[in-house]
Amino acid sequence: MANIFESIILQIMALLGGSFFPVDVMPAILQKLSFLSLSGIALKAYLKIMMGYGTAQVTDYIAILAGIGVLFVVLSVLILREKGEIADAQYNKIKTVKA
Repeated sequence: MANIFESIILQIMALLGGSFFPVDVMPAILQKLSFLSLSGIALKAYLKIMMGYGTAQVTDYIAILAGIGVLFVVLSVLILREKGEIADAQYNKIKTVKA
């Protein structure tokens, strides 16, 4: 699963986000989809900071990144609570072997 995530999903997100080439040269529909990519949001915020924009122009991007971070934390807590210790407890028992 990690290999699939690394080789397919991350590459698509990097393409949509503008990591390979600028988003401005992509078709209009792909430019709109760049907000689905974490790297695209972070890259746009970084470029605005480097061009001298103020905090007010970057606040939206920071809020989006913070919101996505909170969403991922909540999802991970729900998944771990559901599958965490209870499911793995039966496999973590210490086994003694008599010599």
